[in-house]
Amino acid sequence: MCCGRELDIPLALERERKEKEEGFRINSDTEPILPHPSISDLFAITTNSSSLVLQRYQTLLPHIAPLSCPPSCPSTETTTMFENYTSLHSARSRLKKHFGNIITGQIYTNVGTSAPEHFHLLPSILSPQMSYPLVGMCRSNAQHSLPNWAMQIAIKRKLRLPIYDPRNTPTCKCGQKHDCFGDHTFKCKKISKTVSHNIVRDSCTKALQPALSQAGYIRPSSQLEIEKKHIKTRDISALPFDVSFDPDPTITDNTHTHCPYSTIGADITITHSASTPSTFDISENAISSATAFADKHIQRFERKKYMRNNKKLDATDPSTRINGDAVIGDLLQQNMILLPFAIDPHGRFGPILTHFLFQHTQNLAYDFPNSRPNAKLMFTKSTTSPSPIGILRTADCLWKQNKQRPFFGHSYTAPTPSLFTIQQLGLGLTKAFTTHIRNATRTYQGTNHRESNPTHAFEHPLVQ
Repeated sequence: MCCGRELDIPLALERERKEKEEGFRINSDTEPILPHPSISDLFAITTNSSSLVLQRYQTLLPHIAPLSCPPSCPSTETTTMFENYTSLHSARSRLKKHFGNIITGQIYTNVGTSAPEHFHLLPSILSPQMSYPLVGMCRSNAQHSLPNWAMQIAIKRKLRLPIYDPRNTPTCKCGQKHDCFGDHTFKCKKISKTVSHNIVRDSCTKALQPALSQAGYIRPSSQLEIEKKHIKTRDISALPFDVSFDPDPTITDNTHTHCPYSTIGADITITHSASTPSTFDISENAISSATAFADKHIQRFERKKYMRNNKKLDATDPSTRINGDAVIGDLLQQNMILLPFAIDPHGRFGPILTHFLFQHTQNLAYDFPNSRPNAKLMFTKSTTSPSPIGILRTADCLWKQNKQRPFFGHSYTAPTPSLFTIQQLGLGLTKAFTTHIRNATRTYQGTNHRESNPTHAFEHPLVQ
């Protein structure tokens, strides 16, 4: 398998070869400058046969060209297509995808062999959104910087390394011992997720606004609302939406995406990691099997949001019972849409949130009992057009049609709305989950000041 530097050689030489033929362009407003023939001859193997760089290029070309060209290109024409017609951007993207798939397969193989108890978590751990805050975001922006304790937790969670000393893990409020990876903190009912939930909620509010505006659902000046109040349901204390927005009827003459609903609201839930299955098929279909297992686990939490629990205002008076499905029906009568945003502890998005952002899956299939007709109707409406689906794909398309600057969101690390949004969501999730793990084992001793110092947040020190 070629390494990154070996891949750069043919791509760099191909760029230089095209510049030799088409000329060097200092900027878009000037005419290209053609190099002297003596310089051009240096890039041709026929006139510079002794060049070791060109010899290596010719050796790699038969292997790189088929991977860099579109699948529809005949195998006999890949070299010609690569050298004369394929853009370097497209070639690099296809190469990154190809070798990324190889590396992913190797990770699944190695984990399945050496640590099968973690195999079912790989689809979540390999989700990219929580990798961006660690390696791919601009550190000159103070909001992107993580404190040392948070960075340490995040990296160890991403690499599946012990957070606590496995020989001396702290004791949870429930009386059980924490596992060394921090998974128990998301599953224990004694540990509140309110703080982390609110951080995720606020991050979604901030991250989704530019994308929704670019996609044409709201004006640039419109803001998302947190815990929308005064929603008329039979449960007067209910706040069904953590984050919501009211689609604007008209954005501009050129940018508008029709949405007839009065309010689009999201109910955010942080799941716990799936338990290790008793048996798991580690075979040729291991990746798809693990992915389906992870999605099925998150789907349980999404369905619970649609199937709202019944509520009794007075336990002794049956007439005070509020039917949960009727509350969903009240939202439907007001032309409101409910979207369950389920996110697991490693940052993996649930199928409905993924559908809302990317529309990777054309048809989502969830089963609901006959006693929950409103839940079934709400699911159908929320996952099909004209409800917002694939908003990042729409935003990217409109952004490329009228791009006013090279990067979106005033950041030089996000050339598209989709990448900017995922980076911001990943940053919020990283802050939320590291804070949750820290708070789960924080020492409270009256009025001492240890809790204000993140480096003293653990009763038991992190593994160094």
